[in-house]
Amino acid sequence: MARASRILLLLTCLMAVLAVHAQDDIPYYGPGPDWVPPLQAYVVATDLPNAVNYLPAPPDTASAAFISDMIKWQWGKSIRQNANGTRTTRGSQAWNDSQYGYPRWYNVLATIFRVTLNKFPGMGGFVYNVGEAGSVSTQYAKLYHKRRRPIPQLNDTTWGRYDEYDDMLTSYSFPSSHTAFGWAVALAIAEMVPELADTTLARAYSYGENRTIVGAHWNSDVENAILTASAAVAHLHTIDAFKQGFNNAQQGYYNYYGKEPPTDTPLPNGRRIQGYSMVDTASSYYYADVAQYWEAKSLRDTDRGLEAQVDASDSERALLQMYSNILGKPLVISTNPGIVHLVRAAREAIIESAQQMRDAAPFKKRPYVQLGEPTLLPGEEAYYADKSSYPSTKAMLGWGLSLLLAEVAPEHNEALLKRGYDYGQSRVIAGYNYPSDVMAGRIQACAVIAHLHSKPEFKDMIDDAIMEYNDDLRLVTQVNDINAHKPAPDRWYTTTGVLLTSPPETPGIYIHNGHKVVVRIGDR
Repeated sequence: MARASRILLLLTCLMAVLAVHAQDDIPYYGPGPDWVPPLQAYVVATDLPNAVNYLPAPPDTASAAFISDMIKWQWGKSIRQNANGTRTTRGSQAWNDSQYGYPRWYNVLATIFRVTLNKFPGMGGFVYNVGEAGSVSTQYAKLYHKRRRPIPQLNDTTWGRYDEYDDMLTSYSFPSSHTAFGWAVALAIAEMVPELADTTLARAYSYGENRTIVGAHWNSDVENAILTASAAVAHLHTIDAFKQGFNNAQQGYYNYYGKEPPTDTPLPNGRRIQGYSMVDTASSYYYADVAQYWEAKSLRDTDRGLEAQVDASDSERALLQMYSNILGKPLVISTNPGIVHLVRAAREAIIESAQQMRDAAPFKKRPYVQLGEPTLLPGEEAYYADKSSYPSTKAMLGWGLSLLLAEVAPEHNEALLKRGYDYGQSRVIAGYNYPSDVMAGRIQACAVIAHLHSKPEFKDMIDDAIMEYNDDLRLVTQVNDINAHKPAPDRWYTTTGVLLTSPPETPGIYIHNGHKVVVRIGDR
């Protein structure tokens, strides 16, 4: 009898373990207690664009945008459990996804890759560092806005497996660091293993959305964390340690499977990544969209309304002019062909992706058509009347191109990101898109830019644009000695006088034999 009881107990424990991880297709393989994070992080918070400077403040409880947050919170609570009190499949996933960061994503990626990360040399440290970069991208906004989480705000209790009530009381909500960790990792993996891009990005999207299901975050915390994470990944592309880590991890992955990275993967499937996120009139979110439409309409007679009129054009010329004002140089084919070609290629891919996403969704009337309202741009009403509102192509262009140019000109990243964000928001002010259309466009733009980075020819275009942007440093000029004695022949120094042990392997400005020179890729 005792033996039977023990067997029953073991079976019960086994069933419980399987239930906990029912959302994963393979057993849980955590990193283990002996795993030690890399000592050298790719970035710290001060290295990254400050989200306070390019994102708006979180919705106030009296604002129209907060309606969407409340509706999403109510939806999250409604799908946690079945009528009998057991967790739903999605509820189980959300319950487990309350685990932050690398331990959770170790298993998420093991599920996607079908093997654990330790099969690929360098992959574990790379994933950890990229995820933490995404996470710290939220730090300044959290401390600046100090937004209360839903649990204390609504006097609720914790539901996520790993969420502690005291932490919900003392930590801040906007943006979500869980979401930013997962989205940053997913963007990097989408670039590294493009055949798994849709699967990985869709899983990262649900990882963030699950923070609303467990009640730890508002929906706007999650959406804006996706944006801060994408900004962090754009900045990571300017860092040699990230590039080296990426190359090592990618080589390890494809060596393990005995193949080469594909070069013919299609554009990311936005409907798969974001699920059926289109808000129609049957959705309770529609009323949040309408409320925000009226709020935005009030800005038309202000300077912000004038900017929205300027933002009406998404032609190549108009976009280049918009970014010329930030970069302080005319972006025209005669003087900056590399940057122009980069923007042109990205613009074409973004527009194509927007059309694919639009074709895969039901037709959605634009606000001015649905509500019988005038727009800020009456001359365009007839043209757009039979064109679906979801997603916003202009929002995709603004955010996607800003991410790309933030990589080319990182010293202007905050101004670029803010302009890209505002460019999308102008469509709400003008009456041509709902806020949900705009956010869906921004999120898809992140996926498209990651996809383009997976193309070797596009990476070459980025390198050319970066070198061209720094063209004022191209000239080989005589400089003063950087030490009291003349540098010995065949020695390389940085411009601050640091002697290199070997010729430089990354592009930049160096001192060689008493001359200032530019090293490009492949130069020696």
